[in-house]
Amino acid sequence: MNPLGQPLQLKANFKRLGLLAAIGLILFFVFQIFPATSSQTTEISSTSFITKEQATQSARSFAASVNDYSLPNDDAKTLVTYQTHSDIYGYMAKTKQLDTYNQKWETSYPYDVFRVRLPDQHKGGYLNVDVHMKTGKVVGFKRELPSSSIPPLRRSRLVDE
Repeated sequence: MNPLGQPLQLKANFKRLGLLAAIGLILFFVFQIFPATSSQTTEISSTSFITKEQATQSARSFAASVNDYSLPNDDAKTLVTYQTHSDIYGYMAKTKQLDTYNQKWETSYPYDVFRVRLPDQHKGGYLNVDVHMKTGKVVGFKRELPSSSIPPLRRSRLVDE
């Protein structure tokens, strides 16, 4: 106890603080450093990726074969974005099935794709084409009609008018 009128003097227990710091450092390495350096997550494929221009060319050649779609003449309105299914990748890495998935399914069902958005020249709307980032092969597409691109509030006003 401090005598009345004297300042409070605190003394640190360095043994306890040092022990807690060591435990914290060990936990940091176990949960942050070691999992990030595991062989599955650091494995980099030796194949190269296609460019966005190659993805656009692949998507345009595919779009020319789609029925009831008119391909635009210019590439000005074409949008190419990178899409990933991180939930699939994360699950496969966590359950240590990433190598098996990459060998069996990644060529047909990739978790990383270029999504090319091509506008419809005459009807409006868009054609979203998913292009494999490594092979340039089209792995999926989705037709977006012009009515689906109108925000819900605006759509309800159009119905009321």
